[in-house]
Amino acid sequence: MKRNGFKKILLFILILFILIIIIFKGLDCFKQQLFKKEVKNILKKISLRMEEEDLFLPLIDETNIKKYLKVGNKNYQKLVFSKDEESNIFIMLKGQNKWEGLTACGTLKEIKIGRNIICKIPFICGESLYDKRDNNQYQTVEIGEQCWMAEDLRYKCSNYLEGENISTEWNSSFEACAPQGDDYDGLVYQWKAAMAGELDEGVQGLCPNGWYLPTDTDWKELELYLGLDIKEVNRVDWRGLGIGDQLKSFEFNWCFNNDNCGTSGFKAIPGGHRETSGKLGYYDKGSYWWSSTSEGPNVWGRSLRLESSDISRFAINRLNGWSVRCLLKK
Repeated sequence: MKRNGFKKILLFILILFILIIIIFKGLDCFKQQLFKKEVKNILKKISLRMEEEDLFLPLIDETNIKKYLKVGNKNYQKLVFSKDEESNIFIMLKGQNKWEGLTACGTLKEIKIGRNIICKIPFICGESLYDKRDNNQYQTVEIGEQCWMAEDLRYKCSNYLEGENISTEWNSSFEACAPQGDDYDGLVYQWKAAMAGELDEGVQGLCPNGWYLPTDTDWKELELYLGLDIKEVNRVDWRGLGIGDQLKSFEFNWCFNNDNCGTSGFKAIPGGHRETSGKLGYYDKGSYWWSSTSEGPNVWGRSLRLESSDISRFAINRLNGWSVRCLLKK
């Protein structure tokens, strides 16, 4: 009898436990539906604001929710919106307080609500890229199946790895950066600085979130799309007649032959490079970019020059200062 009574108590506890779980799940589901409804209202407000003022603000953080959308921000800790490939407004909203632990991700047509969900913010190549780290803005361009920055990176190397041995002086630290030549606003970096201290190819390095330092293979893909002969792709030297001119910016009047000048939209500028000593070289006459692929003690890079329509592929001393063009992750 006692055993039967004990079994009944255990069964009762188990049923009660299951009921509690069901109730909590039901309440959480109801909470998520309310959150979804509120997110849709916010999306409608964003759409209305865009139509009224004929403007599109790609990034709105938590400090601007109330200012731009006329909604309180005490229940949201982060709001980012963009556009998808069909130009629908895309939102990523993280809740707090009332909506603690919930995240919304998607468009009015399809919104995903949940806890700890991964939300990938879409980026339309050709739109301007805003780097929230330092408020820089970059043009972008689609070339083949790749999306490149159409400007050289300007993120200061002193902004990364706070507290580490970072130097803005050109020395053997491997971690220096410096301006390009006068009239150009990009920076040149020693390779370790460009890689943010990492060594593996394809890392983000100093690029904005969602972007990375292109590999030697990525550069080859770009060159092949622009017409490089497959037989030349692994060659070390100047190769690809006319490809360099396609990559150059027409406005700086530095193409070797103007027939294909600037046709790719890559907009390379002749900002020069830094020698291992830090001395500025080939200012007004050349462009130089790192890859993230090392070759023994050196690193593969690409360069263009005023006196050639080709593009070069060389393995360069990582103590030199070269520019960075970031590539969008697929």
